[in-house]
Amino acid sequence: MADENIKDKKKTCTVYVEDWQMQCCGTPFKIGDSISWTVIEYSDSIGYRDQHCKSDFYYENHSSAQQSEQLYNLTATVVSIKACYYTVEYSPIEGKEKCQMGHWIYAKSIDVTEADGRDADIDGLQFGSYNVKLIDVSIEKIHSTGE
Repeated sequence: MADENIKDKKKTCTVYVEDWQMQCCGTPFKIGDSISWTVIEYSDSIGYRDQHCKSDFYYENHSSAQQSEQLYNLTATVVSIKACYYTVEYSPIEGKEKCQMGHWIYAKSIDVTEADGRDADIDGLQFGSYNVKLIDVSIEKIHSTGE
């Protein structure tokens, strides 16, 4: 009988990791590392910064109660890491005179060997995320505690 907790077993997948998630609560990683991450399935509404580096999953260290049903524990081995860089354009927020909304516009990605969320900005572009390719992937649904 198949284990109903296992969502999927794949040979490879990609995970979108935002800089602030790594800076706050992430553990640095490098190519060849075995990782165990909490993730949710990637959607355009989640990975708002980067429509060019769409991934299978989104690295999530700050889940809300409404996301708890969507959380998975993903274990795998890191085979490549792309640091993604952006320009940021600002526009006013309607009804908030002194506030502006930043719009991240993908510019380019660079292959790197390790990640800690603190990559330097380059060529006038701001570092903002990683696109991480993984192999030997196992994904298990995290069950809500009901609290």
